[in-house]
Amino acid sequence: MISGSRPTRTRLDRKHLVKPSRVAVAVGAVGVAVVLGVGLLPSSGGAAAALPRIVSSNPVDYTPNIVGGSCEDVTDLSLCRRVNDIARIGNTVWVGGVIDTVRNPNGSSAGTYSNALSFDALTGAVNTTFRPIFTGATDQIQDGPVNAVERSTDGSALWFGGEFKKVNGTAAKGLVRWNVATNSLSTTFQPRIGADNKTARVHDIKFFCGRLWVAGDFTSAGGVTRTALVSLDPTTGAATNHVNIAITGTASATAGPTRVYRIAPSPNCQRVVITGNFTRVAGIERYQVAMLNVSTTGVASLAPWYGLTSLRASHPGYGATPCTSQPAWTRDVDWAPDGTWWALVGTGGGTGTYPALCDSVSRWTNNDDTHAIPVWVNYSEKDTFLSVRVTGAHVYVGGHFRSLDAAVYRKGVKVYSGPAHAHAGLGVIQATYSSGMAVPGWNDGAVTTRGAGWGAMLVTTGDTRHAAGLWVGGDSDQISGETGKRVALLPLI
Repeated sequence: MISGSRPTRTRLDRKHLVKPSRVAVAVGAVGVAVVLGVGLLPSSGGAAAALPRIVSSNPVDYTPNIVGGSCEDVTDLSLCRRVNDIARIGNTVWVGGVIDTVRNPNGSSAGTYSNALSFDALTGAVNTTFRPIFTGATDQIQDGPVNAVERSTDGSALWFGGEFKKVNGTAAKGLVRWNVATNSLSTTFQPRIGADNKTARVHDIKFFCGRLWVAGDFTSAGGVTRTALVSLDPTTGAATNHVNIAITGTASATAGPTRVYRIAPSPNCQRVVITGNFTRVAGIERYQVAMLNVSTTGVASLAPWYGLTSLRASHPGYGATPCTSQPAWTRDVDWAPDGTWWALVGTGGGTGTYPALCDSVSRWTNNDDTHAIPVWVNYSEKDTFLSVRVTGAHVYVGGHFRSLDAAVYRKGVKVYSGPAHAHAGLGVIQATYSSGMAVPGWNDGAVTTRGAGWGAMLVTTGDTRHAAGLWVGGDSDQISGETGKRVALLPLI
């Protein structure tokens, strides 16, 4: 296709377009809620579940409203409130972030909380008995955010990770386990994040195939020396020998400490993509993205895969148009449900010039190519992507972006040069090898507020009785022109 020409964008079927009023998800005959088993949910830690069709961009009308300011627009950042991660067990949704005042959709009070919240997936009713208090060094919620929420496969436990220093007034740096049945903090789980009194931040947690991996800014965890990535016993918190790989370097002198920001296990648990602020893994060049192999015994090792051209081009000091405003530019990664490919998103503030990947979403084939290039790249207009979920035919993205399709490349060839298509904060991209273009008719225009960005996503399966669809979280107040303060469900209808 000639660069600058406009390829045909498949128009979304009318039955999936935004409706005039918000969707009310049915909860079963004569108002009786249908019990959702753990088996209907995506397996913990792995790729997003496959969905048979696109979700609606029209949110349900019953989710609770988390009150506060945008993390970008407020002059006083102490007013910033946001959802950083979402998990679900049965009919209960769990969210973590910076959270205090919560209201019901009708405006009535649902109580005050401290950086974590749970509510009914089918009705939105807040669980007022779940009230752990996550706080930071100043005993305030603002410096003790929860960044990650992960559930066990059987639904008996949750792990909360973040920048907190205390839970319920007791010292607990960065990571805790919550017992669901007793609604209580585990006292036997002792991960000792930051026991060396250096950094103790957790950015991501994944529990997959019985293994618990934790990523963040730390140099000590589980009683051993580990930098940025560790595997822990899920019950005791002691370090295991599954992950013991040297992760070193930083994107620039101003990019902060070495860290792993995201962990993405493949559906079969044999591969893991990690992203973050690093330059070498196991002593070998890996600029901010690396693929790990996982053996049958669970031991991780560096895989040959490397996107050398694009990752060098994105890195300050290498490319002509690197990610200058955010040198540590990677933000999220997710596998396709069939495990044959994965998607990567990021920030960076570059010029949107290939092969650099600043402010883009890209598709990558699961292989061991040492000079891999993306199947396609879709650039925003120099705005940030924060989250991505792949559901088969579609790639859902969230962030601070105003538009998609500012430029689209396939196998290194520009196939579209704009104009960009407006999709504020949330969008869907056609995942096929021959596309990579945004789906029109889904969150078109500027009807969704962006804030600092929609950074949390969770896919759940089933049907309307099970509140299936895409859960999203961030720091904004509106989706598709309607109130959806910081957490919402975009239903599969």
